[in-house]
Amino acid sequence: MKSQTKFRDVMPVIVALTPHGLWAFDLRTEEDHYIVNLPEDLDHFALSLSATYLPYMSPRTIRRYLTHLLDYLEIHDAYIVDGDLVRVEDGHLWGSKTMPELAEELRTIYGEDMEELLFGLYRLLVDLRKKFITEGIHYEGKIEI
Repeated sequence: MKSQTKFRDVMPVIVALTPHGLWAFDLRTEEDHYIVNLPEDLDHFALSLSATYLPYMSPRTIRRYLTHLLDYLEIHDAYIVDGDLVRVEDGHLWGSKTMPELAEELRTIYGEDMEELLFGLYRLLVDLRKKFITEGIHYEGKIEI
């Protein structure tokens, strides 16, 4: 009899942008942490993104678009996981929009810079997920981006 592949075998760690910040959840240990609390850490987070994943955007521009994006997530009661817009229903993640659909909608509403922000955040989420898969999400204070 074949063993059944489970979601946690394929994607053992989820890193998401929620309306309240960057959140990591290890499906293997069921451990979770908010890595960045938003809006409290918004200025620091925008500065870090500008210095790393979005060097061509000013922290002020990133902050403005992050604020819009957090409002969007709050209104839609959704998270961004691997670039896709997802909702949590009955303890399961359900995809609402793929990354290209979300990027197009956000670009239409907020402009080109929002799409660039989304791609920068995607790269960050992927990098954090890889880090947490290998190192675990043991969390001691803030993680530098």
